[in-house]
Amino acid sequence: MAPREASTHVRSKRGPVQSLDPTGWHISFANEIEHETPVNSLPSVGIDRGVTCSLMLSSGEALNIPGKLRLLNRKKRKAQRVVARRKRGSVRRVKALRRVARISARAGRIRRDWQHRVTLDLARRFGTVVLEDLKTKNMTRSAAGTADAPGKNVRAKAGLNRAILEQGWHSFETLVAYKLEERGGYLCKVDPRHTSQTCSSCGAVDRESRKSQAAFACTTCGHRAHADHNAAINILRRNTASMLVEEGHWLSGEARTGRGLATSENPPALTGGRC
Repeated sequence: MAPREASTHVRSKRGPVQSLDPTGWHISFANEIEHETPVNSLPSVGIDRGVTCSLMLSSGEALNIPGKLRLLNRKKRKAQRVVARRKRGSVRRVKALRRVARISARAGRIRRDWQHRVTLDLARRFGTVVLEDLKTKNMTRSAAGTADAPGKNVRAKAGLNRAILEQGWHSFETLVAYKLEERGGYLCKVDPRHTSQTCSSCGAVDRESRKSQAAFACTTCGHRAHADHNAAINILRRNTASMLVEEGHWLSGEARTGRGLATSENPPALTGGRC
């Protein structure tokens, strides 16, 4: 992939900012720095975002959020149950609410710190980061429904929503985008359909190949891999349609998908990423 031309990038436009959160007062300083963005010829990487494994790179690296966040999440839920037992308007309820807020703020700081460190490392090592074009807001929408049309599997969906929000998928995307931009790289988002069901070796698409959350075993060629790593490779390959054509990655005639069958004589439509 040809590197981008050099351009001028403004890193920040704000001066000192004071803020108050449940953990106390904070002040941040920012300077406006104009610099020539270098030509970036670093390699590309595909990243699969998940809830069990936070980030799986196409290189095989697995990156996970600090385990302390899960502990804080359990503490927060316990504190919220205490709030529910307190009388509205009471001093004890106010104290309980403050405890919930402090736990949430602490978890947020840990998550942001981890994301900043990880995204900076990625921006220094790679010129292009390829992600799935996920609609996080839609994915975390409540399944409770209404009184007339109640939802199904509401509790399980609520747990999934919490797990997705705990990972901070959207904020990760925002941070890595601007860190790449100031170094001459860029973020590319691709169609997420069937990335976890497609074999990165032969290109066959079959939902039965995804044996479990972590295991992938192709029903066509027998290729075995960690499911998230397999998906990350597919995400990287969707960066350019020409790469798919050159490597012959079309849907196998034996593969079963929700959109029918495709063969080498009738390959599926290929679309490049959105950058």
